[in-house]
Amino acid sequence: MAFPLRCIVFFEACCACSAFSIDAGFTCRASSNEYACGYALDRNVTSAWASDGQTPQWLEARIADGTYATLGSYALTAVIGRADLAPTAWRLEGVEPGSTQRQILDEAWGKTWQEGTTHVRDLGGHSSWRSYVLTMLEGTGTQVAIAELQLMPKLGYTFEISHWTLCSATCGGGSQERTVVCRGEDGVSYSDNRCTTGEPPARSRACGTSICACQGGAACTASCSSSSAATADLGCAVLIDGSSLTAWTSAGPAPQWLSFDLGKVRTLEGFSLTSGECTVCTSLQGPSMISLEARNDENAGWLELRTPFSVGAFWLSGETRRWNLHGDSNSFRFWRINFLETFGGNSHPVHVAEVGLFAPPATYRLVTGSFGACEPLGGAGACGMGVSRRQVTCFDDEDYPHPLESCEDGPETATERGCTVDCPELVVSSASAHPNFFGILS
Repeated sequence: MAFPLRCIVFFEACCACSAFSIDAGFTCRASSNEYACGYALDRNVTSAWASDGQTPQWLEARIADGTYATLGSYALTAVIGRADLAPTAWRLEGVEPGSTQRQILDEAWGKTWQEGTTHVRDLGGHSSWRSYVLTMLEGTGTQVAIAELQLMPKLGYTFEISHWTLCSATCGGGSQERTVVCRGEDGVSYSDNRCTTGEPPARSRACGTSICACQGGAACTASCSSSSAATADLGCAVLIDGSSLTAWTSAGPAPQWLSFDLGKVRTLEGFSLTSGECTVCTSLQGPSMISLEARNDENAGWLELRTPFSVGAFWLSGETRRWNLHGDSNSFRFWRINFLETFGGNSHPVHVAEVGLFAPPATYRLVTGSFGACEPLGGAGACGMGVSRRQVTCFDDEDYPHPLESCEDGPETATERGCTVDCPELVVSSASAHPNFFGILS
């Protein structure tokens, strides 16, 4: 059954319904035509394509010059005054002309229409085709008709990248951060896959990877004090500078001591001393008898962990010796090494180049968070396939974070999983309300 087409009167008696002007970028064909398929692509909502029978019917829009085009969205507009002829279910496919290659890009079911309604559907712009076929699967009338099929191009997207921040450490391993945002031509930020199908530019990188001078374990970050120092500029801080050429020398003969504040209670499994680089330092000023004490309250008395013991033979130049701690009661905040005698007797000061305080190998545990909301692959506002993420962190027994590889099951623990975002319907009450309504591919 035919229906009357409304005409636009430009001048007193000139009716635009007598012909249509299809956009130069397309050719079209349809399964049947009471009114030609070009009326659906002529940018004129007062003209329309109509089939010569009931659904199913199809309409194909092919890129005229044979190139590929990527769509970001598309829109269907009902015929003015005949919304009852609009399809209630349809499918949009990308098609490679002359082959069987095709892909379903979108499907809609159970749609309703009102006067001047336009349904706008987001595609995400994930694939490019030379031809697009709209198949109208269901309708309520004896024929199907649409005023406009608008094929709107995918926006251009580029990464906006800030400068790197300063490195968080000068040695021992640090990191730098920068902001990477995928932004569309409309000024809105989108997910990375809009800008690239591969890996996005790195948002962080390692830096300051050179070995720090201090090799003394927990002592490297400890504050220290001493019973005395021969010179103010060579205080106990030189004990953790990584060099046996600089050393602490007491202001007087043994006994002397060095104390370290680790900042919090920590378990140690051993400590070490390194001798200086001079003959007098090793033969006369090197400690020969030492002990180890600890406490948690700086106002409390010291608890003896290692009773006085001999270090053994004379020190060699720049030699490091380590002693292990045994038992389970080795967790303290404050630690003190007592130098009771030197190899030169009690008439010589104590000379030590380096001190090390060593924690046992860390134990690790994996902490997993809950999966978050589904993030559409097409970016903010898109729908369809998406990804849900969760935080997975590997902690040591002192609650410091480590790479996932440190935890046994870390690398195999999923941080992402697939999900689906329901596609909301964007209904525009009039054609002019959609900013890209006349944005047919160019």
